[in-house]
Amino acid sequence: MASSVLKVPSSINRRKFIGLGAGVLALAGLGASLHELMRSPDAESVTRVRLPQGFTSRIIARSGQRLISGSYYRWHSAPDGGGCFAVPDGGWIYVSNSEMTPGGAVSALLFAADGRIVDCYSILAGSRHNCSGCETPWNTWLSCEEHSRGIVWECDPFGNNKALARPALGLFKHESATVEPLNGRIYMTEDRPDGGLYRFTPEHTALPTGADLAQGLLEIATLRDDRISWSRVPDPLATSKPLRHQVSGRASFNGGEGIDLYNRNLRFTSKGDGRIWQLNLLDGRLGVLNNLEGKVSEVDDITHTANGDIIIAEEGSPLRILALPVASGQLVTLAELPGHRDSEITGLAFDPSGERLYFSSQRGNTGQDENGASFEIRGDFSQLGRYAPLVEWQLGHVSIAV
Repeated sequence: MASSVLKVPSSINRRKFIGLGAGVLALAGLGASLHELMRSPDAESVTRVRLPQGFTSRIIARSGQRLISGSYYRWHSAPDGGGCFAVPDGGWIYVSNSEMTPGGAVSALLFAADGRIVDCYSILAGSRHNCSGCETPWNTWLSCEEHSRGIVWECDPFGNNKALARPALGLFKHESATVEPLNGRIYMTEDRPDGGLYRFTPEHTALPTGADLAQGLLEIATLRDDRISWSRVPDPLATSKPLRHQVSGRASFNGGEGIDLYNRNLRFTSKGDGRIWQLNLLDGRLGVLNNLEGKVSEVDDITHTANGDIIIAEEGSPLRILALPVASGQLVTLAELPGHRDSEITGLAFDPSGERLYFSSQRGNTGQDENGASFEIRGDFSQLGRYAPLVEWQLGHVSIAV
């Protein structure tokens, strides 16, 4: 049992039933079994990954497969956004959204301090089309639904508490989010050709231990020259019109995707025009940090290393993770997945040590949701501009923890 390995403040049995009735749990297990039975015969048994020399990789989970002996819980289909959380005795948790409709969910993998997977469990079920999200400073996971009436769910990665819907953060086609740790403000992107950039300020905060997301002020970015200001969204529940149409003069971004915060600079991507934007939260100045149009096929998720180097995911072909070192600004390939033409890379997240990067190929090599795979890359991410040529790895099946 995982609780005998790590001192996580819950029991496995309690986690399994948080937010789920026994009947729903049984259906979830049946659905996972059906996904495994429906797994395409063309799905690869050996996965090729190309990495810079000195880096290693492993597959940590495949859609429809059990990861823990004796457990009925199976890794979800269409893995999307992900995040990591530290566990007190040196382990960590990786959470991952499922971008399914119906059947959206969030799963969690618990790692021991030595990197072994010791538990896999649900922290949200019954949602729709969960895209990306973010970790909060108070150790919850915000899971964003990507549809016209999408909401944000606040989830407990440890599985102790039931996931809570947070409609005060607006009903719209959420893509991703990030949190400003000094004040608990949440910034969110919208995946529309004319998508907005949103900011939510909780009414009550007790940082760093928590913030109440049940109430607060939702605003949308407006743009004048190169300066962003914020205007209140009159109707966050979109009862009469979409949020992005409620405020005149608002800024538009062509397909808002990943969003990240580093040193009071908000970085976010727009896949429609291949841009990485940067917003200085101190003076409101907005600019294009990198224009990758023609260089990257649909820039998507974004995160950063400990020293601020940018890591991005490419949605189109070839399927790659790319680095943009601050020192040079030149693109460096960090990972490439040959043969995954109809998939996309999702769920970029570093473990607490910054030595392991997690991500998923959402639909694997078949282009089917039930063939998703989640990966770990391990290595030295502090010298991103000094890599040797790529080395190809062949990764096999996932080992089931006992």
